[in-house]
Amino acid sequence: MENPKQIKKELRSDKCVTNPIRIFGYENDFFQAFIAAVEEIIKHSGRGNPEVMLIGRTNFDINVFIKNGWDPRSNNKLIDDFKVIKREKQVCLLYKKYPNLKMTFLTAHGAKGLEAEYVIIINMENRRLGFPNKIADDPLLSLVLTDADPFSYAEERRLFYVAITRTKNITFLITPQKKMSIFAGELIRKQGIVYEFKTDEEQIFTNPNCPICETGHLVVRENSNNNTKFLGCSNYPLCSNTYNN
Repeated sequence: MENPKQIKKELRSDKCVTNPIRIFGYENDFFQAFIAAVEEIIKHSGRGNPEVMLIGRTNFDINVFIKNGWDPRSNNKLIDDFKVIKREKQVCLLYKKYPNLKMTFLTAHGAKGLEAEYVIIINMENRRLGFPNKIADDPLLSLVLTDADPFSYAEERRLFYVAITRTKNITFLITPQKKMSIFAGELIRKQGIVYEFKTDEEQIFTNPNCPICETGHLVVRENSNNNTKFLGCSNYPLCSNTYNN
C-alpha cells in the first residue's frame, strides 16, 4: 500500500494469528538465525514434520546451504547440517536435526498460487541480487517496458506481498542488521513488527541512526594506524560519516 497507484482493498480471514510475520536478524551468522526460525516452527506446530516453504528471490538463493556457494559464510560448520536435493521439478532442503521436516525451496515467482503451513524467506538483503532485486528495477528496463510502474520497486513490492502471504500460519524473514532489505525495514518502522536478533553476535540495530544517511547505525570503530576509537556508520563505505568525539 506504499504505492499510491495500488488499488486499496480490505482483506479478512476467519483465522487469527497474533504475530503472522516475524523478522529474525543476524550480523554474519545467517545459519544461526535460520535455525532459530526452524525451532520456532517446530515449537509452534508441536510436531517434527511441519510443511515449510523456503522462498528466495532467485534460484541461486538456495546456494547459501551449499558449500562454495555465493555466500561468503558458506564455510560455516553449520552448513554440514543441511543437504540440498535438487530434483527435476522440486528443490528440497534436509536438516540433520529434524529429518522428517518437509522443507521445499521456491522462488517468489514460483510460489504464486501455492501455500504451506510455514514460510521462511531468505536473502532479505539490501544488495543488487537481494529482495528487492535491484536489477529487476533497473532504469534501462523502463525503456523497453511500456507499462512499467514508475513507483520505486513497484513490481518487487507486489512480488514480496506474494511471498509473505504463502503461509497458513507464520512467515519468517531472515535479514541482516547492516544490509537489511528495505522491505523488512518498512515493516519494522511502519507496521511495528519487532526485529528479533537471534545470534550471539554484537547487536547494532538499537544503536542511534546515522544522521547523514539515516538508514545506517553508528558503531564504534578503531583506527588501524593509531588505534584510536571513533564512531562510524554501519553503511560504510556507502556512507563515510564519522565522529571523533
